[in-house]
Amino acid sequence: MENLKPKYLYRYRSLANGADKYVERMICHNELFFSKPSSFNDPFDCRAIYKPDISYENFCSMAKNKYPNLYSELELRSKYKQLNDSNEGTEIYYEETLKKVNIICLTTSKRNILMWAHYANSHQGICLEFKRDSSLFAESNFVRYSRERPIITENDSNEIRIIKTFLTKSKDWKYEKEWRICKKDDLYKFQPEALTGIILGAKISLEDKNKVINWVKARECRTKIYESSICHNTFSINIKILPS
Repeated sequence: MENLKPKYLYRYRSLANGADKYVERMICHNELFFSKPSSFNDPFDCRAIYKPDISYENFCSMAKNKYPNLYSELELRSKYKQLNDSNEGTEIYYEETLKKVNIICLTTSKRNILMWAHYANSHQGICLEFKRDSSLFAESNFVRYSRERPIITENDSNEIRIIKTFLTKSKDWKYEKEWRICKKDDLYKFQPEALTGIILGAKISLEDKNKVINWVKARECRTKIYESSICHNTFSINIKILPS
């Protein structure tokens, strides 16, 4: 079950095209970089549908009080349908809400070959292992997966709005087993002991491998290094501790 609290959370990272400088800050300086949802690869991410919670009767009453004798019954029905079908409210909610939030995406899976391909530069990057019960990571929440886009109304509590907006994605993404931390700023420090391990991708270059090993050696806390390899019998990867 996705909502069982895991012992560890993982973050896949590429080391290519300048991304290595952010990974170095993570490993050597215990810094986590959060992102704006607008930069995510899923165009539906954080785009819950916003619907004004108003009945047809109340809508008609308001319209008739404000504009007496202006609209016929047929016109009022058409305008009410337009109000509910309009995307304008959703766009305003999306723009206003997303200005205030930065997110870091994590997962409970360290062996997902798709995530190694998508987020760790085709297995040429790394995967970082964090203890979930340490301060910053204890704030993480699991993502729900749904076939329907969540609908937000005026009656929803703040907690429900957060779940619907930031913690609900399409079922197509269920394989990611995602957990998220939502914060106001884009940079936070974590406790050094929270980073417990680093897994080297199965196709990492020797140069990048040595680079990561040197970063780990510079850490104040002991962090294990693992290496991954492609399994010869199944569609999976093997992970074992890197010999010292």
